[in-house]
Amino acid sequence: MDNNDSGEIFFNKNEITNMSNGMKAVFRYNNIGYVFQEYNLFSALTVEENIMMAFAEDKITIKETDKIDELLHLIGLHERKNHRASELSGGEKQRVAIARAFVKDPSILLCDEPVSNLDEENTNEIQIISYAGILLMTMLFLTYFKRLKTIIE
Repeated sequence: MDNNDSGEIFFNKNEITNMSNGMKAVFRYNNIGYVFQEYNLFSALTVEENIMMAFAEDKITIKETDKIDELLHLIGLHERKNHRASELSGGEKQRVAIARAFVKDPSILLCDEPVSNLDEENTNEIQIISYAGILLMTMLFLTYFKRLKTIIE
């Protein structure tokens, strides 16, 4: 996060403007999810392990493994959860990246071309928008995909 020139920035009634860099990192870790245009997956790790990377060094609970299974069903990749990322198509990799961004229930999800590597069928099936609505999540999209606007509305 950049430093602001003037004024204050609040998030959930907490002032975040003057946080130390360490506190900003904790804030991002706990509140913001990212979907990158490039997948940023570890090719040697399985689908499930790549999603678990969202938890960094946190201990993963049964509730969180259940959440991973739920997301894998939602994105249509549950049967591939033990496959390495290197074995996936581009669209499958993007869906794993989307699941990784959702797994910690962030308050804000930043998406850089989240459906750019998905074919039309998977773009319709991803249900990213409806899932975000269930979680009461704010999403910010950067995309050239005009149909996404229709899906969002």
